[in-house]
Formats: sequence, structure tokens, C-alpha cells
Amino acid sequence: MIQNIADRIRGSQDRGRGGRRPGQALVEFALILPLLVVLIFAIIDWGYYLFASISVSHATRAAVRKAAMNNATRDQIKRVVVHNAVGVVVSENNITITTLANDPSLPGAPPSVSLTTQFDHKFFAPTLMGREKMPIRSTFKSIVTTYQGRTRVMF
Repeated sequence: MIQNIADRIRGSQDRGRGGRRPGQALVEFALILPLLVVLIFAIIDWGYYLFASISVSHATRAAVRKAAMNNATRDQIKRVVVHNAVGVVVSENNITITTLANDPSLPGAPPSVSLTTQFDHKFFAPTLMGREKMPIRSTFKSIVTTYQGRTRVMF
């Protein structure tokens, strides 16, 4: 009987801290690991979506600036968007250029322009985000005005 009590005491000491059994931490880690991996991939995917959104926005703004400062053709403006969209492949078919107004009192001055760039971001792991792709749409306008004989361009 004394031997049984001693074995029970030794058995409780083998369990370690808090009465855990050897290998319990490994099992808990194996249960949590898939959730951690999913969370990490979701954070990476969302971060890349934000990066693509900022890149498309920057490229659109650069193209509107080019259109407002120079008398650029539509093809040149589209090339500026494609060139400045870093890390994102933007098709020229997804770029819409609209001339808002052409002021006849400003010969040679650029017209007011609205530029919209549409990009469909595809997620790495679509099941994590609940959708396969999410559209990114960026619109910028330049407005040419004349005030006290000076031409001003606002973005």
C-alpha cells in the first residue's frame, strides 16, 4: 500500500506543471497551428491588397498630373498609369479618360481631365477572404481654372 501511494506521488510529479501530461503541449500546438497559418496568410493577403490599392491610386494621380501639366495624348496618359503601377499589372483597357471641359479662352492649355483606373485584385487564398477577387477603383480629376489672369491646375 505504501508502494502504491509512492507511485501515485511520482506519477503526479511526472505530469509537470499544472497537472499536464507529457505531449499535451504538442497536441495543443497541433490544434492551434492551422488557425495561426490561416491568420498569417489572411494578414499577408490583406496587406498586399492595400499595397495594390495604394499603387493604383498613385499611378492614377501621376497620369492626371501628366495630363494636366502637358498636352499628352490618351495613349501617353495610359502608359503613365501602366508604368507607375508598381507591383500591379494594370491593363490599358481598364483605364477611362474623360475630358471634363475645354476652355477656349486658354489656347494650348490642357483641359480638365477625369481619370479612372479599374483593377481586379485576385487574392492568394480566396477562401480566406470569402471572395476570389476584389475590385480596386481609383478616380482623380484635374481642374483647370483661370483667376486674375493666371492659369491654375488643381488635382
